Amino acid sequence: MKNEIAEKIRGFLADHGYTFGSWGSCEHSVGMDYYCARIKPSYSPVDGAYTIAVDPEKVTAWVCYKPYNYTLWFPRWQKRYQSKEELLSILNDAVHPPNGCWQ
Repeated sequence: MKNEIAEKIRGFLADHGYTFGSWGSCEHSVGMDYYCARIKPSYSPVDGAYTIAVDPEKVTAWVCYKPYNYTLWFPRWQKRYQSKEELLSILNDAVHPPNGCWQ
């Protein structure tokens, strides 16, 4: 059952054009909680790697700092979602750097 849900989530995200992976060179998942997919953002808000993990209930941003502790991911923020539309809205905001009023 868990694998079926993970496949559905990955398929949904792929169908909506999201790329899997992480920004930066830290590709392992040591320190992360359970997730179904890792979305590759177009930037990192820290000096290190950055990824967005999606599970059936929430979206979590993870950072892997360098040069110290470059072997462990730390949570940066987390948001719960209740619908596919809400998930897409969260991801749409999360994968791009903030522009504020300077768009």
